[in-house]
Amino acid sequence: MLSLASLSLLVASALILYRYVIYPSFSSPLSKIPSAHFTASWSPLWILWIRYSLKEVQTIHQAHVRYGPIVRLGPNEISVNCVEGGLRTIYGGGFEKSDFYNQFQNYGALNTFSTLTSKPHSIRKRMLSNIYSKSVIQSSTDIQELTRLILFDRLFPVLNAAASDNSPIDVMDLNDGITLDFITAHELGSSNSSNFIQDAETRHRFLKWFNGRNDFALWEQEVPRLTRLLSLIGLRPIPRWVDDANQNIDAWMLRLIRGTSQSLLKSNSSGDEKAPTTGTHPVIYKLLYAKNSFPSPQPWVL
Repeated sequence: MLSLASLSLLVASALILYRYVIYPSFSSPLSKIPSAHFTASWSPLWILWIRYSLKEVQTIHQAHVRYGPIVRLGPNEISVNCVEGGLRTIYGGGFEKSDFYNQFQNYGALNTFSTLTSKPHSIRKRMLSNIYSKSVIQSSTDIQELTRLILFDRLFPVLNAAASDNSPIDVMDLNDGITLDFITAHELGSSNSSNFIQDAETRHRFLKWFNGRNDFALWEQEVPRLTRLLSLIGLRPIPRWVDDANQNIDAWMLRLIRGTSQSLLKSNSSGDEKAPTTGTHPVIYKLLYAKNSFPSPQPWVL
């Protein structure tokens, strides 16, 4: 006859087996979806290893080719590769986001991308939907002036100087700088934006911070609890210099935002709503500042 301890262990084992193997494999609603790997229905280890090995794109593509437009990657994860009956249903059906998106908060506060529930997300999204429409972008005098400034005042002189000196240019590195200059200038105004096109030293330092973190992104994104546990016992999977890089990026961005905040406060106090004498308007920041009616510009509205 089984002892109480043995019976308790048997029952606990049966419950664990049902919860983590039988249910996800045979009873879960996701069990009807073909699995990309035979372990995917009950374990996330396969897809985590694929991501760690940097083979995610080609592996998931091959799974779709083999199994169809919807495949299961893990116990609670699927990949969807179709519009009708797939992406249109997901993004148009009011599906809530998972806690996975909490990691994309800015300065510990929600932004549009990290807002989990549908209604608050829709409210924030509508704040910017018009200003990013094709017609507004094509007719925007701010975009026209910003494009002229980026190309003629910043980029072309750099290219001309390199051509005159017969110096090589790292095109990918420079394109990253152009992209960041456009984005920050449109958001914060060109007088408070980055100037990575001309300031190559700062560009190289920033991109080293930014790109150097990529090899360690999986830990915080996919297994944050395990990452924190290992760190508590002294087995840090993410080097401290990655934390330093994140802090440097945060501080750098906050300096730009504070510069824009001060410019807006100065403009509001003087009652001057005309275009700036130098550079372009902080189009996105100014819009969100007005929509939210903050008593003072805040860094997290972006």
